[in-house]
Amino acid sequence: MVTQSIQFIVDRLIDQYKSYGASDKTVEALRDSYCGPIISFINEQNKGIFSTNLLNEYVGKYQIAYEKNEISRNYYSTIYRTAKLIMDIANNGVADFSRKKVSKKYLPSPEHMKMVDEIIKINKIPLKSANDIHMYIRKVFCYIELKGVLDQDITDDIFFEYLKSTSESNKGSRSKVMRAVRMTSSYLKENGASKLHTDFSLLPIRRATIHIVPPYSQDELNQIFAAIDLTTELGKRNYAIIYLALETGLRGADIVALKLQDIDWRKETISIRQSKTKEPIVQPVSGEVLNSIADYILDVRPDSSENAVFLSTHPPFKALKNSRAIGTMFESLCKKAGVPKIPGRSFHSIRRTFATELSLKGTSIYEISELLGHRDLRSDKSYLSYNRQNISFVAGNFGEVPIRGGIYAQFINKKCNVGGL
Repeated sequence: MVTQSIQFIVDRLIDQYKSYGASDKTVEALRDSYCGPIISFINEQNKGIFSTNLLNEYVGKYQIAYEKNEISRNYYSTIYRTAKLIMDIANNGVADFSRKKVSKKYLPSPEHMKMVDEIIKINKIPLKSANDIHMYIRKVFCYIELKGVLDQDITDDIFFEYLKSTSESNKGSRSKVMRAVRMTSSYLKENGASKLHTDFSLLPIRRATIHIVPPYSQDELNQIFAAIDLTTELGKRNYAIIYLALETGLRGADIVALKLQDIDWRKETISIRQSKTKEPIVQPVSGEVLNSIADYILDVRPDSSENAVFLSTHPPFKALKNSRAIGTMFESLCKKAGVPKIPGRSFHSIRRTFATELSLKGTSIYEISELLGHRDLRSDKSYLSYNRQNISFVAGNFGEVPIRGGIYAQFINKKCNVGGL
């Protein structure tokens, strides 16, 4: 490759960006905020001479910052895109300005991405496992690029250093880390990395210690509920979501998928087909929880053709994409409420809280299993085989609460048909 200065490459990039039709403000942001720091970095490291390894090293530092949540995804995405445009100019003389969404957490160079795909293909990884192991192999290559080592010069020490660096952050996935290292090192050895000698498949894997994640206490839940602003649309929605999860133990994915027609307001039940097990389940729901859902639906839920109960709070008001949206919301509330972050504890842990409280109240393991959807439930089984009165005393806030106020109470007291909610 012909030696090129980074300044020359960036100048060509800016000229092409202008001709592409970008506004002056956008061109200025690209040149000063994103290309400028890259120029300074390569000037300091290599006297201004462009280097693929240096560019990868620069992006790698920001990738680590992104993984540590020190910078936003959008900021990292822009840095990655800028580096790709510079690479286009250096290799082909022409930049590809078509947008490609940065959807993967670990993003090695295009050359290494091709190798990752080949490794997956060669090892005949099943489709259901491919995405997961793909990520672990990408992470290995990102580490190699961060070290600035050419593939043919990689030594066993690089992989040993990588294993050491992940010993704390990947305690629960050591087998996957080792599998990625074994397949990557084997592939590189077969393709010219003559300095690799260790057979990493022979290294023993130390299994992670299993830790029991504690459920949320009643005091912690009270703090979380107190942190919700019930005067806002977002607050009323989040309150209903958390209250529903706490009383029913439903998974986040099932709450996201909950439809308006799934709620029987007169019988006080919710009927769904679980996203994980694909089995139907009918859950009793107290008047207090139905009240919170009705408050959201009738007061602040946006007008929408969507039949999902819970919608986004921004146009075009679609159903929440997945359970991660709920998880992010819940983590933000925990932080606001001052509830300590415990490794492994998340929105899903509300299910553990639900089960723990039922157990403390003397509910049988079989009944708890059915409520959590851990047992097969036949589609013609309208109600579950447990004592509903016993369950109602420990659900929700774990005490029987008469319904005297709220939107739902008005319908109940008038004995109106609320099936049209």
